[in-house]
Order: sequence, then C-alpha cells, then structure tokens
Amino acid sequence: MENSKKYYSSHDIAKILGISYNKVNKLVKSCEIPAYKIGGQYRVDKEDFNEYMHNSKVVKKEKKKTVRERYVRKPELENKWNIPLLPN
Repeated sequence: MENSKKYYSSHDIAKILGISYNKVNKLVKSCEIPAYKIGGQYRVDKEDFNEYMHNSKVVKKEKKKTVRERYVRKPELENKWNIPLLPN
C-alpha cells in the first residue's frame, strides 16, 4: 500500500529536520516554511516542504559527545606534599 499522506505535521517536520516542535512553528509563522492551518494545526504540503529543503541551507546537526580529559596529578605537587607517586 502506498503512503497517500499529502501533508506533514509540525511534529513530522521537527523529526525530519532534527529541531524542536516550537522552532518549526516559529519557521511556519515567519513564513519560512509554507504551511496551511487545517483543523487548528499547521500542515506542510510534501511538495512545498521538498522545495523548501531544496532551496534552503538546512543541515541536520548531529549531537556531539562530550569528552573530558582525565585529571592527572602533577609529580611536582606530589613531591611537595610528600605524597607517594602512583605506579603507572
């Protein structure tokens, strides 16, 4: 069975673009994404959305994993306080 859905909801657009639902609504209200209000909710025509994607510079951001450096005790501080050095 073929998907006959002609419109995307704001939630669909948010998932596709990797942005929040509120950001999608701001884009719709500022007319950056063409949309129609159907039944009190915004709907974006698939063809209009594809054209928007083709003409815009929207890039889905990937989440970066935070990497922290390990704390290494400086040998000069250990000797100052007479703390024995840990074996490597």
